[in-house]
Amino acid sequence: MITVHRSVYWLIMAILALTAGAARKSSAEDQKLTPNELIVEHLKSIASPTVLAGIRTRDIMASSTVQILHGAFGVPSGKAQIASDGRKLAMLMSYNNVDYPGEHFAYDGKDVTVGRYIPPGTLSPLAEFLNRFDEIMKEGLLGGALSTGWALQATEEKQPRLKYQKAKLKGRSVHTLEYRPRKGLGNFKIVLFFEPETYHHVKTEYKLTISTGFGVTETYYVLSEDFADFREVDSMMLPHRYTLTYSMEGRAGGTFLAHWLFEAQQWVHNGEIDPRIFKARPNTLPAN
Repeated sequence: MITVHRSVYWLIMAILALTAGAARKSSAEDQKLTPNELIVEHLKSIASPTVLAGIRTRDIMASSTVQILHGAFGVPSGKAQIASDGRKLAMLMSYNNVDYPGEHFAYDGKDVTVGRYIPPGTLSPLAEFLNRFDEIMKEGLLGGALSTGWALQATEEKQPRLKYQKAKLKGRSVHTLEYRPRKGLGNFKIVLFFEPETYHHVKTEYKLTISTGFGVTETYYVLSEDFADFREVDSMMLPHRYTLTYSMEGRAGGTFLAHWLFEAQQWVHNGEIDPRIFKARPNTLPAN
């Protein structure tokens, strides 16, 4: 009879456990899904259908900083609010900066409005982009699962064109969905990225190239949303760190690149939200 020393036994068990874990991870990364299967798994990763159906409103208070790499304003910091009520969505940012006091993007279920807070009452590059391409908010894409109007919770109603692919994100395999709305944003390439093990939605990327004609490129636009630090709140697994990155590069030499970082600090579900937040006033930044 062969006697295995206790330390050797536990070493063998540890190796077997690591091997099994690696096999499960490899299986998750290699798995291919249909778009509908991926959406179902993603929604399950947030919460049960009963819990999701019971969420009417969501109000998130967060800290926020801005890192502007090409452009003006410096590195403002302050606070933010992300509020949603059904399809309605508002993102409000308030910074202690005279040149860049903040932002207010709002969708009231019908129209998108944005604040003009940069003296003398002009739009920031990000605000100009979301105002010009307002279907991003109307479609329920902006904010991802942070919004009660998240597009992937209403695909039967919206009927987007979806294409599944495997891809790499920061060197690792991920599931992706190319998302094409039935109306609007036809020139955009919109891709959603999901972790293979958890099905958490970790990134959305919007790309647009506008040409003047004859193959001459005028401007490149890229907006990306990154979601991280997933933690449980009110029986839902939601991201507590949200980053918006916007870049623009034009033929005339105009360049802008900035990151907006949000760290969620307080969550309220099914509370009353002042409906005025879903309509941005042109020159007055509301208190949040």
